[in-house]
Formats: sequence, structure tokens, C-alpha cells
Amino acid sequence: MTISNHLSNELSQTAANAISEVFSTQLKLYPEESSLAMESSALHHSSVTIIGERMEASVLLQFSEVFAARATELMIGGECEEDDIKDVTGELCNMVAGRVKAGLAAVGFVGTLATPIVTSGPFIKLRKMAGSEFCENNWSCEGHAINLQVLLRILPS
Repeated sequence: MTISNHLSNELSQTAANAISEVFSTQLKLYPEESSLAMESSALHHSSVTIIGERMEASVLLQFSEVFAARATELMIGGECEEDDIKDVTGELCNMVAGRVKAGLAAVGFVGTLATPIVTSGPFIKLRKMAGSEFCENNWSCEGHAINLQVLLRILPS
């Protein structure tokens, strides 16, 4: 039995709904699904783990430093510094993960969000583990590539 069998939408659609809602609500930006590749080696990544009795999940959001600065300026309403960018990058991933968590909780997979981890560097690809489900969505927003990955695993009873 997989988690997707329980979700009202497929995992990929749950993730897509999460990023669309967060970006439109918090940034007033409307990302579009895209095949735009992550070209920059200077990316901001944020990951949030969801831990529950029956499952664990990882949510990874990554985009360019330029987009990270733009998103931060939109959220705080003005100029930003590096610490602001790290905070907003983490908070955006936290909000996306929260919506994924809500989708899982609605079908009985309750979990708790861990603190976001924010890093910079080249593109990261989550590695699918045995017994896990993985989805990856690529987006474009104001010409910038955005990557969202979700890895879910049901824990043994």
C-alpha cells in the first residue's frame, strides 16, 4: 500500500498545489510548471522533514540566489540582507511542507514539521529509497527555475 493510494490527489499534484498556494499567497507570484533546467551552481536550497508514526517525508525546495533575493524582498517589503534571504528561503519551504503535511494528515498520515535546513551550492537530487515515493516538480517564475522534490516513505507497522 502506498501513500498515494490514500491521497485525494497524486503526490505530485499535492506538491504542485502546495507551491502554487504558497507563492501566490505569500509572494503574489504565480509559478508555472516548466521544463526549465536548474542551470546555476549557486542555488539556495531548503529542506524540511516531516516525521510521523506511520511515515516520514523530506521536502526540498531550491532556486537561484537571484530568485531567493527577489522572493525575500517581496516577503519583507524592501531591501534584504543575506540572513533575511536564508530566513525567507527556509520559511517558504516550511510553508510548502506544511501544506504537504496537511494533505497527508487529511488521509491519516499525521506528522510534525522539523526546522528548515537552508544551504547553498549546486543542484541537489533526493535519492529514492526502497519503499518510498518520490515526486519532482519543476517550475518557472519570472524567468527563474524552481525545483520542488518530495520523498515519502511509509514506516513499518
